[in-house]
Amino acid sequence: MRFYLFLFVFTLVLCVFKYYINYKLINREGIMTALETNQEFPFFVDVGNQGKLYTLRAVCPSSRYWSDRSTFSTHVVSLSSNYDTAIKKAKQYANDHNVALEVPETLPKTLIKITQRSSEEVAKEKAIIAHQNFMLTELASLRRIRSNVKNGFYNINKLKTKYTSSHVGQIDDRIDFDCTLEFTHSFVSYYGVSFLNSMKDANGNVITYFGSRSLGEKGDKITFSAKIKKHDEYKGIKQTIIQRPTKIKNHTREW
Repeated sequence: MRFYLFLFVFTLVLCVFKYYINYKLINREGIMTALETNQEFPFFVDVGNQGKLYTLRAVCPSSRYWSDRSTFSTHVVSLSSNYDTAIKKAKQYANDHNVALEVPETLPKTLIKITQRSSEEVAKEKAIIAHQNFMLTELASLRRIRSNVKNGFYNINKLKTKYTSSHVGQIDDRIDFDCTLEFTHSFVSYYGVSFLNSMKDANGNVITYFGSRSLGEKGDKITFSAKIKKHDEYKGIKQTIIQRPTKIKNHTREW
């Protein structure tokens, strides 16, 4: 079994490696291949990505997408920003390398003018970039500080709860509670939707109810009567688990 698994993985790796090598050869040797098959894959004059310079390109031999040759082609050489000079250079290149050349009718006669920036403009741009980088660094630092403060308060509240929470009442006793909801979450199971309600009373004792109804939302002040199911402990925090809550009244919102 291991031998067949090894053989399968080895074959898969070999196929991926072969594909990668072929891809590299097509991209790196695309110009030479186009030279050898110049009638089938002609060279053509195009405009660079920024629209400032004419370039000579060759259609990739592997490309079937002739409708978008600018994407599926190989850059050969940059020509010029002047139309006449670019066409002259392209024809000279085609003649020297004995390749077919195509000058598209849609090729623009004028391009975006190339302008050289002054030293003051370059310095100003560098200052703007430096300021932007500084602001990004400061924002990242503020986010880390906010996260650390948030985690710090969370750990403080966790420690306070750990050392202040005690078990309430006796098991099977039914008593009245006055609590604030700290956490609620719903679960979908085979029997339907169940709700986890975690609360604290005025003394900081954790009261937990897991059942078929939600007692409210986080921060709600509620009163109810419930039976104490058991005394439990979770992550070092004492919890009183209740069941069958009745006479539920939400003092924060109307139900």
